[in-house]
Amino acid sequence: MNLLEHLRDKDPLVSQYEQNKFLGIKKYYDVDQFSQIIDYYYFSQDLERAHEAVKDALAIHPASFELLLRRSRVLIELKEFELAINLLNFLTTENPQESELFLLLGFSYASLEMLNNAEQSFKKLLDLAEDKKEFISFLNDIAYIYFSLKNYHKAYKYYSRAYRLDPTDFHLLYEMAFCLEKQDKNEKSRDLYLKYLKHNPYSKLAWYNLGVVYLKLKAQDKAMEAFDFALAIDPQFSSAIYNKAHLLYEKQRYIESIRYYKKILKLENNNPSAFFFIAKNLVELKRYHTALRFLQKAIEKVPFFPQAWYEVAKIFYINNKDTESKYYVFKALKQGDLNPEYLKLLGKIYLKEKKYARAETAFKWAVLANPFDPELWLDYSEVYENEGNYQKAIEILNNSKQFLKDNEEIFARIEYFNNLLRNKARQKRIRQTNRTKN
Repeated sequence: MNLLEHLRDKDPLVSQYEQNKFLGIKKYYDVDQFSQIIDYYYFSQDLERAHEAVKDALAIHPASFELLLRRSRVLIELKEFELAINLLNFLTTENPQESELFLLLGFSYASLEMLNNAEQSFKKLLDLAEDKKEFISFLNDIAYIYFSLKNYHKAYKYYSRAYRLDPTDFHLLYEMAFCLEKQDKNEKSRDLYLKYLKHNPYSKLAWYNLGVVYLKLKAQDKAMEAFDFALAIDPQFSSAIYNKAHLLYEKQRYIESIRYYKKILKLENNNPSAFFFIAKNLVELKRYHTALRFLQKAIEKVPFFPQAWYEVAKIFYINNKDTESKYYVFKALKQGDLNPEYLKLLGKIYLKEKKYARAETAFKWAVLANPFDPELWLDYSEVYENEGNYQKAIEILNNSKQFLKDNEEIFARIEYFNNLLRNKARQKRIRQTNRTKN
């Protein structure tokens, strides 16, 4: 028996209702009793039974406002928004002073992305506010609806209106900062998180989110500091540990990074991502055998893990085991589509094997997938260099210029190939001159 079933057994009215339904006994319940039954199912998220109870209730009390209101709530939870809108529009004409109707109506319209209708409903809701406190409460309700629907622009608009009316509600600063972060307005988000933290310096979530914003702003030291504050408040805050571990990896502090990823494994014993990043750190430390062990653990947890298969392929490539490397890079490609990094490695293997036609195909697909990586274009040109086709190599590098502006390596390689062409032409002229003399 699960918890909800246990609780239902503790509610005599719900137990009686279910027993009568099971036995096919039709018993009269008044509006208050049906409301209690429906609310029990609704708040227990047992929507199928809630919907059934609404039907039973309205069969007896078809004009009850309380029951029709509950029907609209259940329809919304079942994502039957159009039915809910039709019902709510009818109810608002009959009960134009009921604020919840306009909140539910606005939510339904917003869920269908009918934002003009949603805004009209929310305006009517705000017009019903009896005082400033209720007006602010309605603003927060509307903001939360938009936030739950991931419309962070609209959510920010209503949170900021509420904050302007009540600048002592500092939690609104946090909500506004989060909405701005989700819109990638990172400087403004940072400023609001800092303002919030002046009033609530022990909020681990605010320090953590500030760290994420600093990462987006490429302020790694500030991000590290923010994650450290979050961990000072809660040393077992796994998201902060994870981000600090990854930041240490980015800063090439590999041994420290491993230490923090191992902390993740103490909290989440079978975290495949932690196994994977420990392996990446070990690769940088050239501890390839141990890295392979951690990659194996990651793949055991999540067999569909193209990044892990690619790391295995990379380790074999570094150790000049090209056959094994090719086997694993193909496994990565099967799982990870035409990832340009995987194709690049495959192209390099074919280059070493002097299979130039296959290398050309791999690099061609790679630059199509990511034309902004100069190394890809340089590797691609190497195919034709090995074939002695310097003109084609130059043509490939010239194609890269529409994606890579003023890249010195590309220009240097083009000049290198031009020199090779000039030397080739000079040697040809010398041979022709010698033949003429003879």
